[in-house]
Amino acid sequence: MQNEVIMPQREMNCSEWERRFILFIFQGWISLSFCEDWSFTFPESITVFTGSSVTIPCTFTSPKGYSDVHIIWYTYNVFSYIQVFNSKDPSAVLPKYRGRTFLVGNDTNSCSLRIDGVIENKYFYPGINDNINSLKLQRKKVFVIISGN
Repeated sequence: MQNEVIMPQREMNCSEWERRFILFIFQGWISLSFCEDWSFTFPESITVFTGSSVTIPCTFTSPKGYSDVHIIWYTYNVFSYIQVFNSKDPSAVLPKYRGRTFLVGNDTNSCSLRIDGVIENKYFYPGINDNINSLKLQRKKVFVIISGN
């Protein structure tokens, strides 16, 4: 009987670090290329009388072939995404804005928002989710300014 030396076969596997790095790069590329096709257009500021309604005109463009868009409007906060309107999940809206915010306009690319009973100066911005929104993609928000009667 001959003694055989069995050499372990070297598999072409990536290390855990390499797999994570490749996944990170791939996800970043997909996310970046996907987000680049989104844009939002709206004014920088709007002045309104205390207690009145305001309509923030807004349109958006989405990537080709993207449908089933759900619009979300946020009020600016450094630490979190505070929703003032959510077309898909109204229960996610900050309670003081429930029943006071509405999408207006019939265009499929409209994201125009009406806010009833405006009582304070605030920044707002539209989006599709926490990663696809005008603040993250374009560093844009609208300032609603309260004016005296």
